[in-house]
Amino acid sequence: MIKQKIILINILIKKTINTFLTPRYNLFYFNVDKKYLKKKKPNKNFFYFFSKLWFIPSIENSRYWMNVKLDDKIHGAQHYLKFTKNSKDLIKAIIKYSRKEDKILDLCCNIGRYLNYLKKKNYKKLYGVDINKEAILNTKKNIRNVNFSCSSLENYLLKKKNNYFDVLYTHGATLELVKPTFDVISEICRITSKYIIVLIHEHVHKYPRFWRYEFKKNKFKLVSEKKFGIELFNQTSLLVFKKN
Repeated sequence: MIKQKIILINILIKKTINTFLTPRYNLFYFNVDKKYLKKKKPNKNFFYFFSKLWFIPSIENSRYWMNVKLDDKIHGAQHYLKFTKNSKDLIKAIIKYSRKEDKILDLCCNIGRYLNYLKKKNYKKLYGVDINKEAILNTKKNIRNVNFSCSSLENYLLKKKNNYFDVLYTHGATLELVKPTFDVISEICRITSKYIIVLIHEHVHKYPRFWRYEFKKNKFKLVSEKKFGIELFNQTSLLVFKKN
């Protein structure tokens, strides 16, 4: 019981820092693909080490995902091929809250299992973005007539117009691993006109935040939720937000 209270307090402190006390530096992330990520190795200068601090912008986490190989034992393509119970519920939610003529974005799509499923259901305006080069190249070969982009999440979102997509969805640690110096919720809300559907861990991972509050602040209301798992700290939430 004491251990759980300590964990809960730690999570609340992290959420408070990441939601309310972290400055945003969206301009830092504009064109970050060309300026930073395409370099083979980061310049380990003063700024590189300084960026380890919680309030300084950094893209270093993206470098790992950019270079993951398809056969990687931990995060390789084999982990994103099959539909699990959670992912089946996600695809059901996508179909429920979208129309076949909607413009739909899979944020951090990896090898595109959801997009492939939607394409077979005759959805026409499908988009996918992921930072992993091998995943995108492989997916482009196997899934035709889908607009795939190889880019960091931050760079991609910043270059899209307001309400460009009707529906946006994402699965897993996509949002949870974005350093809060980038205002990811504000950006996905800005480019989406109807629904945002997320399958995330609300209370754990690298950068926990008050996710529901951030969506509400950006004029999206929660219209559906489903939880997977019993323990609070390991629960996954399927959340559907609608633009007000």
